[in-house]
Amino acid sequence: MLQLLLMMTMVAGAEPVEIASSELKLVIDSETGSFLSLEDGATGEPLLRPGSCPVFQIQSAGDDGGQVWNDSSGAEAVAADVDGDTVRIEYSNVADGISAVVTVMASPESRELRMKIDVTNDSDAIIDYVVFPKIEMARPLGESVEDDRLFIPGGDGCLVRAEGMERQTWHRREYPGSASMQFWAHFDETLGLSIICEDTDAGPKMMGASLAEGLVDMAAWLRRPYLPGEDYNSPWFSLRKCAGSWMNAAQDYREWAREQWWAQPKTGDLAPAQWISESPTVLSLDWRPMGNGDYFIPLERANEHVRIWKEAIGADSVMVETRNFEAGGATRRHGISRSSPPWRRSRTCSGSSTRTECITRRWWRG
Repeated sequence: MLQLLLMMTMVAGAEPVEIASSELKLVIDSETGSFLSLEDGATGEPLLRPGSCPVFQIQSAGDDGGQVWNDSSGAEAVAADVDGDTVRIEYSNVADGISAVVTVMASPESRELRMKIDVTNDSDAIIDYVVFPKIEMARPLGESVEDDRLFIPGGDGCLVRAEGMERQTWHRREYPGSASMQFWAHFDETLGLSIICEDTDAGPKMMGASLAEGLVDMAAWLRRPYLPGEDYNSPWFSLRKCAGSWMNAAQDYREWAREQWWAQPKTGDLAPAQWISESPTVLSLDWRPMGNGDYFIPLERANEHVRIWKEAIGADSVMVETRNFEAGGATRRHGISRSSPPWRRSRTCSGSSTRTECITRRWWRG
């Protein structure tokens, strides 16, 4: 009976709803459904900007062909229900005929906060995007922006320093497309957050962050088909503490990704091409701190990573082609971008009559 009375009090809006993992604590306004705070569970340091933060946005097509934006704060009614380690928040009539339910799960025995959104569209409206989760993080994290970093999954990954974010105030990547992973992170030396999208169907989305006064808006833009009256059920998103290095977030994502079907060993028709194990392979390295960020692989560790690639792809020999070294005092590109049998790339080996000549030409072109 006491538990029932407590739940009724929460739903009535007298008290905010709290839910916590072993590393993060989230506080939700039970009247508006907005996020009031997200804290480092160990230190209590804030991860969100001050104030009430909307949880999601919905972009739909207007009658005039323009865009219509609505967010969680515009719901006509909000109801929060707590059941053990799960919070379920209903947002009624966010827009005419469009409602949503956000589910948040956490346990003191787990590092992650998990959340998803289900959108019901009982109208003729066409939903272009569901922007979720929308985590308006504090800027700076801690006392200074100098050590703030943003990791976004562009290509092999992109690390953006504070000055890079000020120069370009939004950083997003498409998946599938220019993003090769489904996670991103904002962090400094001791504080931060990563978001992992556990989408096994590889639905189209943009992931990343945009900069505004006093905040970094971490969000996924979930694309929807251009059809009227379509509902939407999102994948789960996992929020975890990330501090010190983007590799902490990458390790968390790797643990999830390696359990998925696409990461399992391939046999038969799905096996890698035979040339990978029988032919010399060229790894093309570009030296550049992407997005004005830090180097992912220090130069002194290049040999180590070549050995790792050789073991991973099973090639008999691996050569490294390097290009775009320092020019004008600034390094321009960096990262292992591709591997292929070099003599098959005719546009860079035109005029080569032998494999040896082609490889030599490729080497010196770098």
